[in-house]
Amino acid sequence: MLVPYTYEYPRPAVTVDCLVLTFDGEQLWVLLIQRHHEPFAGSWALPGGFIDIDEPLETAAQRELREETGLQINELRQFRAFGAPGRDPRGRTVAVVFFGFCPWEKREVQGGDDARQASWFPWDRVPPLAFDHAQIVTDFRQFLRLQAQVIPIGRNLLPRKFPRGELLNLYHNLLGNTEEAKAAVDRLEKQGVIVPDGSLSVGSQKAQKLYRFDLRRYRLGEKLGLVTGHLSAKKSTPK
Repeated sequence: MLVPYTYEYPRPAVTVDCLVLTFDGEQLWVLLIQRHHEPFAGSWALPGGFIDIDEPLETAAQRELREETGLQINELRQFRAFGAPGRDPRGRTVAVVFFGFCPWEKREVQGGDDARQASWFPWDRVPPLAFDHAQIVTDFRQFLRLQAQVIPIGRNLLPRKFPRGELLNLYHNLLGNTEEAKAAVDRLEKQGVIVPDGSLSVGSQKAQKLYRFDLRRYRLGEKLGLVTGHLSAKKSTPK
C-alpha cells in the first residue's frame, strides 16, 4: 500500500510516449495519433499519456499504445527522457520515450481513447506535431542512424525471408546515403548476420535470391556491436 506524502516543493508529472516504426520494403513509416483533447486538440502527436501511480514505465507505454492505436508491441525499448521546462502547457511534465518496430503485415491501427484517429506517416515527412514531438522524432532519427552503424537493425521490420534489395532500402532510410547503406549491408553479410536462405522470390518480374537473419549472430551483434572480431570467432550454424 502506498503511503501518502506531502512535500513543500512542486513535483513534475510523468508521461510515456511511443515511437513505433514500420517498413513497407521501400520506406520507413512512423505511427502518429490525432489528439482529441486540449492541449493541441486536432494536432498529430506520438501515442502516449500519463503513467498510473503503480505502473512500470514500459507497461504504461504498452498500455497507452494499445489504448490509442489498438497496436500491441511486446518489445519496447527506452529511448530517452525529455523534460525541458515549458514543453507541456499543462505544467512541468517529463516524458519517457519508448521505441519499437512493427512488421508491415501487422500495421493495422485504429484511433481510440484520447486519439481521434491513428495513422502511419513517412518518418522523414511528418506533419507538424504537438508538444516537442517533432524534436523527439528528429533526435530519434539521429539515434537510429548511429545505431545502424554499430548494431544490426531489421529483425522486426523485414519478413523472415527478404531480398537483399529490401535490406538495402531499409539501411538507405536509416543512413540517408546509398554508399553507406551498401557498406552496412555488405558488412552484415560478411559477418554472417544475414545469410542466403537458399530460395528465390516468387511473383515478381525477376526472381531474387532471398536472405534471412542468423538470429544468433544478430543478437550477438546487438550485444557486442558489429565488430568483425566478435562475430567471426565462430562459424554460424544454419537454422
